[in-house]
Amino acid sequence: MPTQRTLLLFSIILILFGCEKKQSELEFEQSVVYEIFPALMDSLHFDLRIKPPRPPRPVFNEKGQIIGTDTTGIGKVLADYKKRKAELKTDSVKLVIAINDSVYTLKKKKVMNY
Repeated sequence: MPTQRTLLLFSIILILFGCEKKQSELEFEQSVVYEIFPALMDSLHFDLRIKPPRPPRPVFNEKGQIIGTDTTGIGKVLADYKKRKAELKTDSVKLVIAINDSVYTLKKKKVMNY
C-alpha cells in the first residue's frame, strides 16, 4: 500500500512539474526573431561614425610609376583612429535601426517648395 501511494504521489508531481508551456506558432516565431535579430544586426550593421583612415598616398617617379607610399603622419592618424574606435565601442548611446515594411505604406504628403 505505501508503495502505491508513493508511486501515485510521484506521478502527480511529475505531471504537474513536467508540463511545458505550449507556444503558438506566432509566439515561437517572435521568440526566434527576438533572439536572432540583435546578433544579425550586430554582424551586418557598420557604424558610420567609425571611418577608417585613408590609405597612404602613392609616390611617383618621373615616368609616372609608383615607387612607394608617403607614410608621413600615418602613425598619428592610425593612433587617433584606434582611440576613436575604442571610444565608440564603449559608447552607451542606443542606435535605432528602422526597417521599412512594404506591407503598410504611409501616404505621402505633397511638399511645396517656396
